[in-house]
Amino acid sequence: WGYIISYHNTTQATIPVTTDDQRSFYWPAVSGGTVIWGDWQHLDGIYVTHLPPASPNQPPQVSLTAPTNGATFTVPATVSFAAAATDPDGRISSVEFFHGTTKIGEDRSRPYAFTWSSVPAGTYTLTAHAVDHAGLTATSAPVTVTVRVPIPNHPPNRPVRPRPSNGATGIPTDVELAWEGGDPDTADA
Repeated sequence: WGYIISYHNTTQATIPVTTDDQRSFYWPAVSGGTVIWGDWQHLDGIYVTHLPPASPNQPPQVSLTAPTNGATFTVPATVSFAAAATDPDGRISSVEFFHGTTKIGEDRSRPYAFTWSSVPAGTYTLTAHAVDHAGLTATSAPVTVTVRVPIPNHPPNRPVRPRPSNGATGIPTDVELAWEGGDPDTADA
């Protein structure tokens, strides 16, 4: 905080104040260089205006909007990130994307997005970090995603024990054909 000082309404200076009882400062624009004032008074063409304390910088706010928590991908995965970020008293300089403590991407303009390609198998904890104009940061709630190795798909088993058996004779023309077989991949059943 401080004071705005003007001399005959033409020359101005902003003077920082270190204590509540400070009543003088050095200002070379005024002859003599030192100005002493009482409580907010006009002194020989010098006007003193109190500046209120500056509001402290507020941190930004950020949320990771994609991917969703619990999402599952298959190797080689491509994971698309999206984040919403705002700053209540300034602007967002960048949004950084992390898995754990490792930065994997960054975007400096809206919409804040990043694509992580060729992601290997594993479970990842992802976050977005917003950085505001003054360097304050905020971190989103974490999102956990899993990248899995694909389960191989095998061909079905070869049919066995056909009915009627191979080479059978005297079979009616409207017979039901059957055989035994199956799929070795139980997930395909």
